[in-house]
Amino acid sequence: MTNVGNGVKDFFYEPINGLMHSPRHFVEGLEIGTQSLARNLVLGISQSAANVTEVVNSNLTSLTDRNFIEERKAHRKMLAEIINRSTGNRSLSESFAYAGSSLVLGFKSGAKGIIEHPSHYASRRGTVGFLQGMGQGLVGAIVKPVIGLGDAAGNFVSNLV
Repeated sequence: MTNVGNGVKDFFYEPINGLMHSPRHFVEGLEIGTQSLARNLVLGISQSAANVTEVVNSNLTSLTDRNFIEERKAHRKMLAEIINRSTGNRSLSESFAYAGSSLVLGFKSGAKGIIEHPSHYASRRGTVGFLQGMGQGLVGAIVKPVIGLGDAAGNFVSNLV
């Protein structure tokens, strides 16, 4: 909410500051303040939505398998390192690429689980294990892409800020 607060402050401060100089500066201050309010309001709402998505994804991750959790954690760490190393503003295409990589991870892992889980569980528990593996694979096929989509949205918003 810091962004929203800064926008509201600029919305009032800039025109008042401009009014002290001249009517022309007042209009310029009003324009600057309004732009700041709009920009910071959008950023604040976007960041709040990204935070909510992160909480939902963290809870959804508990429905998946240990391998996916570790793979997602490693992927997120790798993206954080890449982003921290880069200097300056990121382009829109870079933001899409980072977001896309998270989305691809979710879909790839979901599809892979449908194939691997039934055979893995069947080798340990026979027919009952096969059915458990099918269930786990189907849940993963639904949940992992949703997690990937949530991570993609969060990455996209984080990279634009």
